[in-house]
Amino acid sequence: YACSVCPAGTFKDTHGSAACTSCRVNSFSPPMSTRMHNCTCNAGYQSPDGFLCDACPAGLYKDPAGISGCITCPLYSNSLQGSTRFEECECTLGYTLFSNASCAACAAAKYKNTHGSALCTACPASSDSAPNSTRSEDCSCNIGFDGADGQECTACRAGKFKNVTGSAQCIQCRNHSDSPPQSTHADDCTCNAGYHGLDGAVCDACPTATYKDLAATGGCVAC
Repeated sequence: YACSVCPAGTFKDTHGSAACTSCRVNSFSPPMSTRMHNCTCNAGYQSPDGFLCDACPAGLYKDPAGISGCITCPLYSNSLQGSTRFEECECTLGYTLFSNASCAACAAAKYKNTHGSALCTACPASSDSAPNSTRSEDCSCNIGFDGADGQECTACRAGKFKNVTGSAQCIQCRNHSDSPPQSTHADDCTCNAGYHGLDGAVCDACPTATYKDLAATGGCVAC
């Protein structure tokens, strides 16, 4: 009878009429292989024990079939289990693909809530976020503006101020005082005409026989 070459993916390590043996799962061999060790792990698989081929864990990849181990994805990127190509390493949340195929953190006032090479998204106007932000809600309104995190920010109206970042509401000036729009400190509230006091403090009416004709810092003037 005629002898046939063992096809790829099989081997035969004995003389005689025995059939070729299939390689173990997730491994492959060239045609005419003569040993089990000719079966090497497929792309995306490695053999830590030299016997069975296991899928590369998440965060690693292996692109050639062979005896080499899986390769770790670049910093701040990840891959699915069993990945076979470097391109399957995708930048994680808060990071975007940089020019040299590395992943760079989103700059302040930007965020990225998806895996992959997408660009970071700018926060809404008049809001800010820390570098490496991963959600639109990480964008919080600047001082002098109020609004829900991740939403449009509105300047504090005249007579109000806000001295912290975040979703807190603008604070009303004390009675008988006022402030310009977009005020950022209690000291921006100055006493109205006819009232005197320190900026941001209690405003008292001018005493009898005195007056104050401006909304500003300063005391009342004698008639």
